[in-house]
Amino acid sequence: MVDYEGNLRTFRDLYGLDTRVGSALFGRKVNFESPRYDDEPVASRASDMRQQQSFGPSTLAEAISSIFSP
Repeated sequence: MVDYEGNLRTFRDLYGLDTRVGSALFGRKVNFESPRYDDEPVASRASDMRQQQSFGPSTLAEAISSIFSP
């Protein structure tokens, strides 16, 4: 980035993508690694919240049907 005084400011590669993008731009093979997510804590928290709060639709079908019906 260029600051207000016209000086070029650079920052380190926070996400580690510079090398991968550079390789792709120069036609070198870049392997894609799918990120892994641990969905269980999110699912258990959502089910816990549903048990604690009994308002609103509990399923996607209920939520969709409430959109289209008065």
